[in-house]
Amino acid sequence: MRELEEYGDVWAIDRASAIQWAKNLLSGSFLLLDTETTGLNTNTSEIVQISVVCNHGASLLDTLVKPSGLIPKEATAIHHITNEMVQSAPTWQEVFPKLLTILKHQRIIIYNANYDWPLIASVTKRAGLDMLPIIGNVVECAMLKYSAYIGELGKYGAYRWQKLTGGDHTAKGDCLATLELIKRMSESGV
Repeated sequence: MRELEEYGDVWAIDRASAIQWAKNLLSGSFLLLDTETTGLNTNTSEIVQISVVCNHGASLLDTLVKPSGLIPKEATAIHHITNEMVQSAPTWQEVFPKLLTILKHQRIIIYNANYDWPLIASVTKRAGLDMLPIIGNVVECAMLKYSAYIGELGKYGAYRWQKLTGGDHTAKGDCLATLELIKRMSESGV
C-alpha cells in the first residue's frame, strides 16, 4: 500500500512536469518530425517517408523517399506505402539537404525520438552524408512526456510507452497527431 501512495506522489509530480513541458513548448517555436520506414532496426532500416510540421501545423516537408532496397510487406501493411509509390520518389541523398535546411538550429519534437533520431543518423551515415549541422539540435521525445502524463507503470517500474492516439501511420498525420496530443496535455489542469 505504501508503494502505491509513493508512486501516486511521484506520478503527480511527473504528470505536472509533462503538462508544464507541453505548455512551455506551445509558448515557443518548435518542429515536429516523423518517419515511416522499411522496418524497426535503426541500423538496417530505411526511411520511405518523412515529414516536418511547424508548431502551427503547417507542413515544411512531406515526401516519400525511395529506399535502396524493397519495402517489406510487413512494413507496407502498417503504413500502406508500396514499392510502386516510392519508385519515382527522391532518394535520401536528395531529401537530406532540404531536411538540414529546415532543421538547422530548431527544437525538434518526435513521438519516439529514441527510434526516429538514431534512424535518421544511421540512414544519413550509410548514405555518406554528414549530420554535423544538426547534431546539436534539441531533440525531445513526446512519447516519454505523454507516458509520464498518463502514468501507467510498465515493466521495471518505468512508465509504459503509449501508442500515439489519432495518428494514421503517415509521417505527416503522425506529426499532426503529436501536435494535438501536446495541445491536449497543455490544456490539462495541474
